[in-house]
Amino acid sequence: MYKNEWLNPKLGELLLEARRSYYIYGDLPPLDAYDQKSAIYMVRACYPGHGGTVEEWASTRLVPGDNIPLGTEDLNLFNYRGISLGDLIKERLFDNSENYLNFVVASSRTCAIAPRLLSGQDNQRSSPKYTAVCFSLIHHQFMREYQKQYGQSSYVVGTVVPKFINKALAIDGKAPSFMSSAEVLGISAPEELKLDREYDHHYVYRFPFYFLNRAQLLEVIYRLICEGILSERSISYYLETDLSFNELKERVRSKPELFRNLGKLLTVEGPIKHSTISGNQLRDIINKNVDDGPRSFLTKANLWLKSIEGTLSSGKFEVI
Repeated sequence: MYKNEWLNPKLGELLLEARRSYYIYGDLPPLDAYDQKSAIYMVRACYPGHGGTVEEWASTRLVPGDNIPLGTEDLNLFNYRGISLGDLIKERLFDNSENYLNFVVASSRTCAIAPRLLSGQDNQRSSPKYTAVCFSLIHHQFMREYQKQYGQSSYVVGTVVPKFINKALAIDGKAPSFMSSAEVLGISAPEELKLDREYDHHYVYRFPFYFLNRAQLLEVIYRLICEGILSERSISYYLETDLSFNELKERVRSKPELFRNLGKLLTVEGPIKHSTISGNQLRDIINKNVDDGPRSFLTKANLWLKSIEGTLSSGKFEVI
């Protein structure tokens, strides 16, 4: 952490490969300014498979709130009635102390490299099996390494899609304690802690398949096409595809990367080509009809570590 170089250049190459899994969401740069101050981990899992030993990799980074650039992306992404998540944490948990960022660390950029044979021979790609174990091991290691810095008065913050927790981060049905930020901050109307969709020049709209409710978004676009407000030509132009919108929807589960350019449509400034509306009007419609995808979580560091240990224990994993 706070070091601007890799302990091993090969691990840096593997990280770039893992982060290419974000390709389905759009043109997200594999590295950003927060990486230079983060603790970035890569974990490899090896196990017997068809044709030989299989390996898979997983990565997560832990971003300290202090140091340059100050804060973390997660602290800016959400707001409550116009107040950013970072300012809410500062006000409600640290009595407006200016050094509150010293006690906040963000978990982000979890990604993986799909299983493959160590022999290098071609094998049928499958989904990673040990993402949950790797995720918990990474956080356990971080908390052990930096336990003096992130003690009982510290918090772990992050952004996560709720269904992803049980689907990919639970071991034998037990997942780490992703506590609702709204609940921890004492917000009585938790639905009002929402993504700031205007943050960083429509950052949320640049990557809609992660930040927005996917099913609702596709339904809204489909309805606008049926009503003649958007057109198939609009879709073809911005998504750079020859497929109809119906054909794209049919393949959304098997090939979500077909929608990787959707952000180009949703971030248009001015009139949308081959349509009767502007980019601002489209975003207004989406804001009224499409929910956020992920939620903000905020957990006391000691409770987070305890839950990580419980998650690993439920899978009978012993940390040495």
